[in-house]
Amino acid sequence: MSARVHELRRLLAATAIVLAVLAAVVDSPATPARVAAVSIGDGERADVFTARTVDAIQLAAWIREGARDLRVLDLRGDSAYESQHVPSAEAADFARLDTLARRDEAKVVLYSNDDVRDAQAWANLAARGHKQAYVLSGGMDAWTEEVMDPVLHGDSADYVAALSRYFGGVPRAQAARGHDAKPRTVQASATTDEFGETRRRGC
Repeated sequence: MSARVHELRRLLAATAIVLAVLAAVVDSPATPARVAAVSIGDGERADVFTARTVDAIQLAAWIREGARDLRVLDLRGDSAYESQHVPSAEAADFARLDTLARRDEAKVVLYSNDDVRDAQAWANLAARGHKQAYVLSGGMDAWTEEVMDPVLHGDSADYVAALSRYFGGVPRAQAARGHDAKPRTVQASATTDEFGETRRRGC
């Protein structure tokens, strides 16, 4: 059996143990957002609980709208948090997770640079009854690529550019010439963005 299969089985076992312990702690089973079948090699498949996710653009829109029912928790550790973080995010760890993400809050968004840590934190909140807990899909890397330094294309280009500028990002337009054309920076024409807000740095 390959090392990848062993690693995936260990991950599945660890996730199952965490979910079982959390369910026992709160005396009720954890309800995952969905179950996905994953191929683990040699024709074998396993069911994996997957966390409910939100993409960086949606999170940026929630923050921009000033959603009062939103709490963003950064699980990467203090040095990574101090270096760069999503605006309005709070540094958090597992010991303070339930205290920071009270059950009465409508939306809790978690992120780190580790899918296992994200899944464990989400499972912890789900087991404790948080119905709108989310994981930021792609973590801080996705925030940087999709909000702070996006390549604009398609019908949503103007909206994404406006969000990016609101957070102090630098949107780039994909040149129309050929498939290897490099993105070019879109220059802001005024000191305010498309929302009529003064530009500010987002991380």
